[in-house]
Amino acid sequence: MQRKNKQKQKTLTIYSIQIMKKVLFGGFMALVVAALGLVSCESQPTPGSLTIDKEVTLYVDSTYQIEAQVSPESVKSKINWKSSDTSVVTVNTTGLVTGIKKGSAVITANVGNEIAVCNVHVNNNPVTLELKMVDIAQKKCTVSVKPSDAEGYYYCGYAPAADIAKMSDEQLTNNVVNNLLAIIKQYAAYGMNYTLKDVLQHGEKNLIASGLTANTDYVMMAFGVDVETEKPGKIVTRLPFKTKAVVPSSMTFKISLDSIAKVQKVTKGDTTYTYTGVFKCEPSDEKETYIFNGTTAQLLDSLYENEPMKFLTEMEAYYDANYASQGGFEGIMAKAGVRSLNASKMVHGTKYIIMAAGYTGGYTTGATTFEYTFICPDSVQAPMPVYRAPMNTNAEEMEMKDFRGYYFPGVCH
Repeated sequence: MQRKNKQKQKTLTIYSIQIMKKVLFGGFMALVVAALGLVSCESQPTPGSLTIDKEVTLYVDSTYQIEAQVSPESVKSKINWKSSDTSVVTVNTTGLVTGIKKGSAVITANVGNEIAVCNVHVNNNPVTLELKMVDIAQKKCTVSVKPSDAEGYYYCGYAPAADIAKMSDEQLTNNVVNNLLAIIKQYAAYGMNYTLKDVLQHGEKNLIASGLTANTDYVMMAFGVDVETEKPGKIVTRLPFKTKAVVPSSMTFKISLDSIAKVQKVTKGDTTYTYTGVFKCEPSDEKETYIFNGTTAQLLDSLYENEPMKFLTEMEAYYDANYASQGGFEGIMAKAGVRSLNASKMVHGTKYIIMAAGYTGGYTTGATTFEYTFICPDSVQAPMPVYRAPMNTNAEEMEMKDFRGYYFPGVCH
């Protein structure tokens, strides 16, 4: 009996030790787990700072990656992104925004207690354009431009094919826009405050490219420009063309003074007199078009080195730049058949140079000239006031003036 009790006590002691071992081991494991838990918490620290882009501008259907600076870097993947208006711009889990339609929205980024915002502005894409050649002559061409957006602004111009053959669309657009901005800046120094809207085109129209060289390869190019951001579009429409070769002409002209008309005008009881010379031109070929115009000998000498063709060439550029909607120089000035010219502002003792030159999309003959010095029939020595109404509605009234004007070379007008 005593032996049994001792054996039982021994068994209980061993069992108690085993239980204690389990308890101690369990407690140790609990401490290990707790310690591991503490280590896990320390691997997810609270961010101390968060910054993102403050302002972003992009186009419809384009994307932009907003960059976030967060401390510590390990919580960057935990940033939550949200758009205030998903109909304008959306944002994914990494901060990549996509423009949906024109407008503005706020992108919010937050992690922990840190919040940062970015204002995103979405603009319509610069227009894409369709080009079709309407007419090609020796020194000019007329191109039809159809934009994808009637309200969008675009550049349309030309360049020799060899000059831009190796240029990418991006290089081409950046060069053109930078040049336009530089020209605008130069004009501002003279008090002429142009903007990109003033030198670009918008809407569907026919445009004239003038001052070309005959029998030469060119490229007509057009691309949209965002006038608000001054950024060009990425798509350039290129249309190659070649100007016509010069067609020689043996056209000659007979120019004469037809009459001097004295015109009387009464204004508030005052009588004003002026004299208008009517000059006549008879071409050797009544079917071929030509130019008939004139200026003072003094102006021709001082500005054009007494060379009528220089005067006519500059006049051609002026009309193409300022009257493109009326067909430019060719549409207004080039005509066929016997013609009369009214030379207003006739000044006593002044020599005038009247000239004519064959023209078929470009000059084909040198200028034939006629000199005339006006002597007032009434011996009035002072210059007479100007009478602006044409005395003959079927004749062309012409004011003797300098045809120089401001325009942007290489641009369609």
